[in-house]
Order: sequence, then structure tokens, then C-alpha cells
Amino acid sequence: MPEKIKILYVDDEPENLVGFKAALRLDYQILTAVNVPQAIGFLNEHPGIRIIFCDQRMPGKTGVDFFEEIRISHPLPVRIMLTAYTDVESIIDAINKGNIFRFVKKPWTEADIIWAIAEADKFYMANSMLAVKNDELQKSI
Repeated sequence: MPEKIKILYVDDEPENLVGFKAALRLDYQILTAVNVPQAIGFLNEHPGIRIIFCDQRMPGKTGVDFFEEIRISHPLPVRIMLTAYTDVESIIDAINKGNIFRFVKKPWTEADIIWAIAEADKFYMANSMLAVKNDELQKSI
């Protein structure tokens, strides 16, 4: 049996975290964090996290700020913004600063999340294989 995909969901609203985990826990390994420091702790403790969902509007640090912060320290996980707020500036910042893969609007449906996970995992695997090939190429030079 293949290992479950590790997913981190960051949201300051505990009921959103509970609902997300309840809906997806059978098929995926779900980690949840209520704030950015906790999320960074999970990223440091669980290097196999493939996908990160994050709410945009949280106290202290926005989802864009969080994604921008981890771009260098944790470049491999695929970043997905999950939010009810879709103002144009947030979307532009999420793409340009946070380097997000997808933008999913709340309230989400389970089918939308499962599709986003499947696409993000394909992207993660392709990038991981590319990184391995680049390393091999650099070593052969």
C-alpha cells in the first residue's frame, strides 16, 4: 500500500481545520496548524509534506506572507491558497509573491479539494524528478 500524501492545512479558524481533516483523513495524512509559527514547525518536523493549503486572512501573517516566507526554506511543497476573499490584489500577491499553484475559493467542495490535491501531487512529483535529474546532471559535469 502506497504511503498517504502528507498535506498541511493552515487556518486560524479551528472549525475549518476540523472539517478539512474529517473529510480527507481516510485518504491523506492531514496536519493542521492554527497559525504560521505552528505551520513552520510542522514543515521542519515533517519534510515529506507535499501540499500546503493556507487561508489568506489570518491574524499576524497573511497566507501570502507565509507562502513568501517558505519559498526559499521549503521550496518543494505545492502551495494552494484556500480563502473566501478573492480581491484582485490578494490573488496577484498570491501568484507573484507566494508562488501558489492553485487558488481555491471557500466554501470548498470535497470534489474540488480532491482534484486540487491530485493535480498538486502530479506537479510535486514532476518537480521532484526534475530536481533529481538536475542534481545528476550537475554531478556529471
